[in-house]
Amino acid sequence: MPRYRPRRDDDEGRRRPSSPPRRPRSPPRQDRRDRDAYRNNADSYRSNGDSYRPPQGDFTFRVGGPGGAPNFPSAPFPSNGRPGGRGGRRDGNRGGRGGRGGRRWQPPPHLSERALFSDSIKNLPEEALHDKEGAAKFRDLDELSDDDEQEMEISSHSSQSDSEKPSKKRSKTAASDSAANAAPKWSNSDPYAALPCPDETQQKKRDVVALIRKARNEEAEKQTTGLQEADEFIAFESSEDEAEEVRHDLPPKPPTEPPPPLPSGPPPPLGMADGAINGSIPIQRDLNGPLGSRKRTANDEIKPPNYGKLKKASMKPAKGLVVHAWEPKPDEDPCPWATVDHSGTPNVAFRLHKEIIDFYDYVRPREFEQRIRDNLIENLKKAMRRDNRNFASAQVFAFGSFMSGLYLPTADMDLVVCSASFMRGGPPTYLSAKNWLYKFQKLLVAQRVAEQESIEVIAHARIPLVKFVDKLTGLRVDVSFENLGGVDAVDTFLRWKERYPAMPILVTVIKHFLLMRGLNEPVNGGIGGFSVICLVVSMLQLMPQVQSKSLIPEHNLGEMLLEFFDLYGRQFCHEKNAISLTGTIGYVRKTDVKGFTYRNTDRLSIIDPNNPSNDISGGSSNTPSILARFEEAYRTLRNRMKHVASSGDKGGILEAILKGDYSSFREQRDYLRYVHETNLGPCSD
Repeated sequence: MPRYRPRRDDDEGRRRPSSPPRRPRSPPRQDRRDRDAYRNNADSYRSNGDSYRPPQGDFTFRVGGPGGAPNFPSAPFPSNGRPGGRGGRRDGNRGGRGGRGGRRWQPPPHLSERALFSDSIKNLPEEALHDKEGAAKFRDLDELSDDDEQEMEISSHSSQSDSEKPSKKRSKTAASDSAANAAPKWSNSDPYAALPCPDETQQKKRDVVALIRKARNEEAEKQTTGLQEADEFIAFESSEDEAEEVRHDLPPKPPTEPPPPLPSGPPPPLGMADGAINGSIPIQRDLNGPLGSRKRTANDEIKPPNYGKLKKASMKPAKGLVVHAWEPKPDEDPCPWATVDHSGTPNVAFRLHKEIIDFYDYVRPREFEQRIRDNLIENLKKAMRRDNRNFASAQVFAFGSFMSGLYLPTADMDLVVCSASFMRGGPPTYLSAKNWLYKFQKLLVAQRVAEQESIEVIAHARIPLVKFVDKLTGLRVDVSFENLGGVDAVDTFLRWKERYPAMPILVTVIKHFLLMRGLNEPVNGGIGGFSVICLVVSMLQLMPQVQSKSLIPEHNLGEMLLEFFDLYGRQFCHEKNAISLTGTIGYVRKTDVKGFTYRNTDRLSIIDPNNPSNDISGGSSNTPSILARFEEAYRTLRNRMKHVASSGDKGGILEAILKGDYSSFREQRDYLRYVHETNLGPCSD
């Protein structure tokens, strides 16, 4: 049934004026009589142009090819004038100008009328899929040669039974069959009779490092056994006939060369060949010494002391007891500096003075340690220039205990990096954003100055730091940025050192006393090295005997040490007084200090001699524990001196407060000596 669609009044309004009118749909199907009538009526109202019909004939678009070209037969165009053999459109009104000049559309045949389902192809001749005239699969016997017949005969024998096989082949096959039956594999023809492959993940893994060590030990034992047998062997003289008889009876042995000796030490780093140092004699290391007993890497290189690994400082205040790392060990000398017996000195104060000198001489910086630390700074500067990016124009300055020469063997290196604009008086560059700290971390890794895991970036502190462990020396380094306060303090220290020669010795003893008890880090409430220097200098400034020169401090170090512990442990009132070292020398009431305001009055307060608005020891939140340990040290030394004076004990006095495990000092110093000898030359001390 044709569909009827009512016309809407707004259809004309909705149509776009530029859109062409739609073509009327084809009329519904009708019988032949109605369709012919419709076409006759359509011819009556066509215009003259529309009624034009092309001439019907045998016209084609084909042209003759060039001369000599082959003429291939091709199928003519269909009657509708279109190539491809397809008829016009199925719609009779749209195809071929109303269906004229083309084949009428015919509906497709029913499925049951197709040739595949009918019997129309049943009696057709069958087509062969292969060429019957191709090469024969088998050759005639007459065409075979003697070699071909022999090959066929051998192949026919291979299909015989096992009893007709040659003996060798039979034995091999039997052996292979028995092996296959004994240990079935996945290639077995019967998958149900085969065992699964062994699970190697459940087996115990081989320790390759242990195998290598075992092989080395076995070879060393072989060499040692061979040398002992050679020493114990007693050769008897034999006649020439006996020797000749032995030579004829035994087969001649090939000459064997002795195995190469085991390496006596690790290969030197930094490309040094054959252990030579700048053309000098190679180093002969003692494997029984402190370095030879330590762990080695895969390349057989000595590792730096393990104590130097970077760890985050504990924020918990220390109680002031000797930390575990410094407790005396049974296999270590608790007082390695006590190499001279001072029991013959009758004056116990002078005896303590000698022991202090011995201790300072043991821990003071050596010449090779100074050169190693200088070389560390130069290597960092070269790495920054070699990177040629963010820090190529920056300058590096050292400050702290290294510049003052009061560092202990395991002390950190304090460095500051300043940009070129900051050095010219401009604004700081590296403190403008926190990402500069991480750029410096990438530089250290890229230039192989430090390992990735040994670097710690402290970006949110009052003074941002980058802490790392030097890859070559194992020394710990603290790098700050664009803060020259510590550099300016170096000149102040040098002036004090020239005026008070006893100050460096006393500071060294006190710094190590605080180090053993974990009270030397301002991050957990302790006091740093410069604060200790200021405390000693303030004491010397306020002693009348020193100012009148009736007492020479460097000749009475025992009395000076006792005076220090007594002053700050028992006499000084840190809650009310601040220490001033310049201008008004002495003690200033905290209520009268105008440079800054105190938040807590229970801490030590030392006015910076180079910046009155700065409190050097403002972070000493653990001041009560520090001063309590000073008082305890004073009482311990006084009691020890009384005991030695009364009993004549030959033991030391200073060991009462400084005995402990000094293996870290020895290991670090030995390793730095090894690095110096390998890279810079022999050590003079």
